Amino acid sequence: MFLGPGLLCFGLLKRVISQVQKLILIVVGAFLILAAAVFAIPVVNQAVITVFWFLFTVGAIIYVMIWCPGCPQPSRFFDFVIQKVAAGGIPQLLE
Repeated sequence: MFLGPGLLCFGLLKRVISQVQKLILIVVGAFLILAAAVFAIPVVNQAVITVFWFLFTVGAIIYVMIWCPGCPQPSRFFDFVIQKVAAGGIPQLLE
């Protein structure tokens, strides 16, 4: 789970132009490879795996709860509000 994206970071270095972004990509890639090495140790894996999956699940739920409401197409209500605001401003909405 960590090794692939870590190696991908180093593979993507050729495409990045900015030196600052290259440095950030190197740091992130090294961190991911280090995390993969730590999780490869069975004793550490057994001690940390429960916390890791809990945080992963909570992060995924938070991501979905933020992403889903922000991505639907605008409905007719939004078109109505935009027309009312364009026609007469905010007080027009209160009528």
